[in-house]
Amino acid sequence: MSASKTLLLFVWLLCVVSFFLPADFRAASIGRSLFWLMLILHAIECVAFRSTLRVAPGGFSHNVMQTMVFGLFHLREVRSPGGAPPDSE
Repeated sequence: MSASKTLLLFVWLLCVVSFFLPADFRAASIGRSLFWLMLILHAIECVAFRSTLRVAPGGFSHNVMQTMVFGLFHLREVRSPGGAPPDSE
């Protein structure tokens, strides 16, 4: 897994943890807002790139889930020749 995907996974984790914090914490409010923003943006990416996700190896549902978590980082891998991340060579 690339460093960018690892960092994004960590951000998702922090956003989910923010739902377990008291609502009066500023960090909880920021984390919850970021969670919904990322969720909406990644859903838009899934709709916008659904034709690419359908033909990509690994199945449509797998690619949608990967896009929901990793967004453009996953799409960059799917669209590159051979399916490998461009910076992994």
